[in-house]
Amino acid sequence: QQYGITPVEYINQQRIQLAMKLLYNTSYSVSDICFACGYNNLNYFQKVFKKAAGDTPANYRKKIIKF
Repeated sequence: QQYGITPVEYINQQRIQLAMKLLYNTSYSVSDICFACGYNNLNYFQKVFKKAAGDTPANYRKKIIKF
């Protein structure tokens, strides 16, 4: 109640923040990051990530890392 969101939403926020850091700082695959962040379903991870970040994990990585 203090955060104004459900416990599941809070946990997903924390997991997605970790995923964003891993996408930026590592070369791990999206599926490896999915599992490292506590998700056991890649499709669900991508759905939650896209809802939070506005893009898929792969596209997010492409946008934040300019070669």
